[in-house]
Amino acid sequence: MSNANSRADRVPLPTSTSVHLESVTKEFKGHEAVSGVTLSASAGEVLAIIGPSGAGKSTLLRCINFLEIPTSGRIVIGDQSYDVTLNGPPRGNELVNLRRRVGMVFQSFNLFPHMTMLRNVALPQERVLKRKRADAEERSRDLLELMGLGDKSDQYPNRCSGGQQQRAAIARALALDPEVMLFDEPTSALDPELGAEVLTAMKRLADEGRTMVMVTHELHFADDIADFVAVMVSGRVVESGPPHDVLHSPQNERVARFIRATER
Repeated sequence: MSNANSRADRVPLPTSTSVHLESVTKEFKGHEAVSGVTLSASAGEVLAIIGPSGAGKSTLLRCINFLEIPTSGRIVIGDQSYDVTLNGPPRGNELVNLRRRVGMVFQSFNLFPHMTMLRNVALPQERVLKRKRADAEERSRDLLELMGLGDKSDQYPNRCSGGQQQRAAIARALALDPEVMLFDEPTSALDPELGAEVLTAMKRLADEGRTMVMVTHELHFADDIADFVAVMVSGRVVESGPPHDVLHSPQNERVARFIRATER
């Protein structure tokens, strides 16, 4: 069931900003994996991108922080515009600064196995933000506590469940104080029980007023927390709008078939 009242009560965090994609296209050897996509999320909003496998969802998400270089189009993070068509992709310090502003959580956890959960969250702060070790670890403990992992700080990843590791990965991304958070199917490698732990953590972030763009196969979750849902098919956005409209009364027959198949 959609949680419209909860969404209406959200207040954007002062550190959150907007993200806007304009005519973003990504080609691979002449094939358009993403084709002219235009989407936006205002500060503090949650944008959910759904659709069948191979639709280009993850590729589009990776274009936002230039892990994939768009072939053309424009990406705007807050007051900073990156027009690939006119100027090419950001490079050097410009790219580093962009990725500091945009945190990302992947399907795989990518934690360092030889470091404790605490050090996995603290080290990026020391390397990227140049925080002192004591300050970074204090911030890390706060974030692990936020993620329900306060008692796991001194554990190594292989002693923790997949859900715990993914929540630590979210804490690590938050530690760099991003203005926008990207999530690429963060529960796809987890069983339903562990995935629910991660979804609960993500809902907490949404309710705090963080700007989030997420690719997800969890349609009930998108219905619950997203402000805006976009459905991609074959690289294009074929329908978009409020969750209640898109997920409960889709106008596009291809979208309706996808939703029916997902609900079986």
